Amino acid sequence: MEAIVAEPEHDGQHVKSSTDAVSEVLPQSSKFLYNVGIVSSSKSSTRVGVSSKVQELQAQLEMEKQEKAELRLEMDSLKLQAQESESTMAKQSHEIDMLKDTIKSQAQQSKASMAKQSEEIESLKKTVQDCSGFLRQMLTFQGQVPPP
Repeated sequence: MEAIVAEPEHDGQHVKSSTDAVSEVLPQSSKFLYNVGIVSSSKSSTRVGVSSKVQELQAQLEMEKQEKAELRLEMDSLKLQAQESESTMAKQSHEIDMLKDTIKSQAQQSKASMAKQSEEIESLKKTVQDCSGFLRQMLTFQGQVPPP
């Protein structure tokens, strides 16, 4: 093997590497080179192996493309649901704000109405007191006047 590596170059050929020297020394039928990965198996089995590997990789690629498409559809569906949820939340928030305003307005009207009713009650109490005083005066005055 050392002699093969040490041979001088002929007509511009490259110097042989130790791998080339080992492959020349060992018989081609030896599985040693195949087992250590220096030489691949025969061309036909290599083609079949490569072809099956290519088919396997293509099938894997198609499966990954299909999974990607399914995930994209699912993502689009989730985006649409999120947009619908945001729209619904915005509408509900607006409705809540309107209801709050309505309740505030009704509360203010109720307070004003209660204040007016309170004033009327106080006015009626004063009127009752005035009437009671007037009736007492009349009864007192009637008791002082002799009957005709």
